[in-house]
Amino acid sequence: MILKLSLLNLSLLLFFFIFTKVMLSSYRKKPLKYMHLQIQYFGVKLLFSSFLVFVFCLKNEDLLLSGILSSLTVFVVYHVIEGFIFQKILET
Repeated sequence: MILKLSLLNLSLLLFFFIFTKVMLSSYRKKPLKYMHLQIQYFGVKLLFSSFLVFVFCLKNEDLLLSGILSSLTVFVVYHVIEGFIFQKILET
């Protein structure tokens, strides 16, 4: 049970890290469209994580509540950390 939740959270974190790297590289190429990139990035991040949690909850109905809560925690914590990363990059 804990292994399945850990796998879900690890896959979410891996996706977030890779997608952040891609978003940052596209921002460095065209820094004028920052707001557009942020909205697009947040939408894709939200859709992918929702889909991943939905599939996880379909396969593991006994972990429904804990899967949703743990993935939501990962999403919120990573989003805050990501905000600090973007702030540091924008200041330099």
